[in-house]
Amino acid sequence: MVEFTSEADLVDWINSRDLHQVICFRTREALRTLPDLGSLDWLNHPPENAANGSQRHLIPIRTLALPVMRAILIGAVGGMGSTAELRDRANDAGVLSGIDAHDFSEQFFYVAEVAQDAALRVAAGMATKPAIRAFSLFLGPSQSTEEALHVSSIDADRIENTGQVSEVFETTLWPDNGMPQQLKVNLAGLRHLFKNNPEVWGFWERWYDGFLSGTPIDWDVQLAIAMLPNDDWDKGPEWIAGKTAEIETRFALEKRIAELEQALLSENTQRRGIGGNHPPEPIDDVLPENTDVAPLREPLEELAGQTQSDLPNESVVRKSVESLQRILSVSLKWTASLGDSVAQEAAKSIGKIAGPALLAWVASHVGLLEAVITAAKSWLPFL
Repeated sequence: MVEFTSEADLVDWINSRDLHQVICFRTREALRTLPDLGSLDWLNHPPENAANGSQRHLIPIRTLALPVMRAILIGAVGGMGSTAELRDRANDAGVLSGIDAHDFSEQFFYVAEVAQDAALRVAAGMATKPAIRAFSLFLGPSQSTEEALHVSSIDADRIENTGQVSEVFETTLWPDNGMPQQLKVNLAGLRHLFKNNPEVWGFWERWYDGFLSGTPIDWDVQLAIAMLPNDDWDKGPEWIAGKTAEIETRFALEKRIAELEQALLSENTQRRGIGGNHPPEPIDDVLPENTDVAPLREPLEELAGQTQSDLPNESVVRKSVESLQRILSVSLKWTASLGDSVAQEAAKSIGKIAGPALLAWVASHVGLLEAVITAAKSWLPFL
């Protein structure tokens, strides 16, 4: 088991690791320092002037919060693996434009410094791995040396035992004795910022809570947000809130589509497998061989294609939703009426063939289809 007993032990260990492990390690440290942005003294009693008469401390916390969290986000995603495009974004985030050490107290600027270091290591790519020479870079103002060494030892041990960066992020930030008291106080201040405007900061609170508990939000979602260009980030927290909401909604739709398509695929495969001619399942749960699933698959494929488009077409999405709603409605009418002539006529309008087998299958998978429709409707306002 890895157990750092001195600052030198930690520095020697971190300099022996590969780049992605170093990025992961640094990002974890940045995540642990993030609550220091929420100092209650700063939120409740912002000083009017520094002792030297400058405007030190006067930049609002919200100005620092977004670029710092962006840098940490890129560090986390970059620790999982990076591309040339992500390294470009990391270089932008690592600059932390407009933030200067003279604008903040040492406590606040420390958080930005650690976040920036994580992002710049992603930007450096595999060609170089800047060495860590001073333990002071790891030690936040609200934790003791002993606390920092202990949690760093746990992260290092997980890296050594698994070699998987994802395993480290799936460990709580503060195991065993938990978060130091001063960080708890400061985290309450940061949550004050989040909860004062949940429409703007709600994503970031969920994002941070995921790392705190060792259950990060979807990595694909995080990567998509990390890949947003500088032009978006320069527009501020409100704009980014809209972008994160669109990304989360789009990825939710992709998942719902994949779940329904998997159900179609797996059950067709079952029919062709051993015992397919004499299935033990009820006929409405498994599609008979040669069933035409085009009336269902075609709008699903249209939706899936739109989620991958840089410029999704609202009318195409809306038309696909309407097609799926019509299939769902007719299938429910069909099974309820057991062949009622009105339902039969409605079924014909779906497409060239939408026979009883497909309609019955849809009726037995209502939850999956309704989930796709709901997710698609949630995405429409962003188009």
